[in-house]
Amino acid sequence: MNMRNFLMAAFVTAMMIPSCGKDGKEPDRDVRKVEVRFSPNISVSRTKAAGSSWSAGDAVGVFMVNNGGVTVSGGNANKKYVAGAAGTAGNFAAAEPRENNVMYYPEEDDDVDFIAYYPYRQDISTLGTYSVNVAAQTSPADIDLLYAQTSENAPDGYSNSYTLPVPLAFKHQLSWLTLNITSSGLTPEQLQNLQITLQGLNTTASFNLADGSLGNPGGVADVTPVTVTAGSRYEAIVVPQIIAASTVGILFEISGVISYTYSVPAVTFEKGKEYRYTANITLSNITVTGTIDDWEQGNTGIPPAFPPLVNASAPFACTDAGLWKNDRFGTVAGWICNAATGGLTFDDEQAWGRPEYDDMMCLMAGFSLRDEPDADISNAKIHQALTLPAGTYRLKTFVWYMGGAPGNVLYLVAAKGSDLPDTNEIATDNHVLGYTGETDAGKQEFYLECSFTLTEPAEVLLGVVADVYIAPWMGGSGINIISFSLDKTD
Repeated sequence: MNMRNFLMAAFVTAMMIPSCGKDGKEPDRDVRKVEVRFSPNISVSRTKAAGSSWSAGDAVGVFMVNNGGVTVSGGNANKKYVAGAAGTAGNFAAAEPRENNVMYYPEEDDDVDFIAYYPYRQDISTLGTYSVNVAAQTSPADIDLLYAQTSENAPDGYSNSYTLPVPLAFKHQLSWLTLNITSSGLTPEQLQNLQITLQGLNTTASFNLADGSLGNPGGVADVTPVTVTAGSRYEAIVVPQIIAASTVGILFEISGVISYTYSVPAVTFEKGKEYRYTANITLSNITVTGTIDDWEQGNTGIPPAFPPLVNASAPFACTDAGLWKNDRFGTVAGWICNAATGGLTFDDEQAWGRPEYDDMMCLMAGFSLRDEPDADISNAKIHQALTLPAGTYRLKTFVWYMGGAPGNVLYLVAAKGSDLPDTNEIATDNHVLGYTGETDAGKQEFYLECSFTLTEPAEVLLGVVADVYIAPWMGGSGINIISFSLDKTD
């Protein structure tokens, strides 16, 4: 064996060492233990009262149940999964301690379904009752009940042969009430002191986690809606209920100026609906008109969510089951990769002791591991195309390692057009909206971040461009990417 082949073999062997079990023994390859992953591509119905996307740290409870039923499978009851960085928070990961929450498919290839809810509660242990209480509105995100059942869209269930993240399409289970204020004859200063109280509403109910039904409305109490803009807009989450005429009132008060109670006409508050009222206040009376829309279609007055990046963090999903641990590369799902990438989604079996980086996105040169043996990588391009509304955005990627070869370069790029530019054109290409780069061949665990602004809606390519060279003393090198995120900052 010549020295180059020896170095290649030694490096590959070293990379495979972490695949051993914690006790240093090779795991049983006959046992198929497949971790469950959840898709970041959650439908627009996930828009929460607190904003247009999940927030970092948002926690959901997830149950694994037998396909077509509600019997908990493998003890996987109320497992806590948390959202990652804002803007990509659909990337739910098992909460710490991970070993208490991570879920694996049944090894016997049995089909299962998943039931999930938000916000997470630690005291829930069975698919029983979730107690709803909306009397306090100070933190809408804490009372905005969301629910998802995978059986609605995948009646055949999921098993350990399913290689993509499981989609969780959350839907609102409560109602949404908004009050928009106009005025004739009152000054802006007077309107700033407006106080609103919802009188006579049921504020409690029982939600059945097994079937998603809501019942037993009660707890009649006054509710103070959230002040979004003083004197202009107020919002509240409401328990679905049937309101008889003249049983619920809306009290409008400005100390020393006006005190008026509007009697709400008969109405049925339904889950997932937004009830919009516009009140015109004068010194003598208040005129109120109302409309009803689907909350889930973005009619909340909150700016609609921009399209999320899909499959945006480790563990990256693969479009086939083959990963490096099975002696081959796979193709990363949801991303457009040019021929120079050679293959992605490199699974290095817990990234040298870092299980949260399992199945990272990897560009590797050398070691005969790519389709073109011992080849450098020139202008490898990986991107997604999103149509975004006007605004200012921040694109970010977290990189675990830049490899060890001089000349390695990684650019994070946002651009218009049909393709990302080559590495030597990024600084001059007029299609580029924003970019940043890194050339440190030994850098580990760092962020790249770039900002860009759209003056009108446009399709934008978001991704990375890289050159990766073979390190002469090692026979290869690589760039390992952990995650991407996109935030709207204005």
